[in-house]
Amino acid sequence: MKREWKPGDVALIPLGSADVRAMFTTDGWAISDMPGVRGVREFSDVRPLVVIDPEDREQVERLLSAYWVERNPEDPGDARRYPGYVSDLQAALREFANPTPLKPEVYEHIVVSGPRGPQSAICGKVWEPSEHVTVVGKCPECVAQAARWVA
Repeated sequence: MKREWKPGDVALIPLGSADVRAMFTTDGWAISDMPGVRGVREFSDVRPLVVIDPEDREQVERLLSAYWVERNPEDPGDARRYPGYVSDLQAALREFANPTPLKPEVYEHIVVSGPRGPQSAICGKVWEPSEHVTVVGKCPECVAQAARWVA
């Protein structure tokens, strides 16, 4: 069965070795990464994308209800009766849409060089000293190497 695309529908379209995002317009497909490609009506293997606004509670409730029915066919009740689930799903979608960058792990190294200039540790890492570093723990490689030296 062939899908009827409507203006505003978004999809992934295979072009060469990559999939590109595209939106269907009144003129056909408009590909976001290729402004010169417009008005193409047919592509093979177009995969529709779902757009959910994490701030739109009604959309998130609909998603949760559809998931609930799929996972609990014996209890097809409305998942909105669990408001905490909707809030949790909204938080998860927000994080998915705008991920919090991971903080780099900075370790305290066991230093084998002098206090001035580049520092070097027994694990082999070399760096310039900085006062703008938050240490999260001992460097595992330094600790392992030190344990081998002591043993």
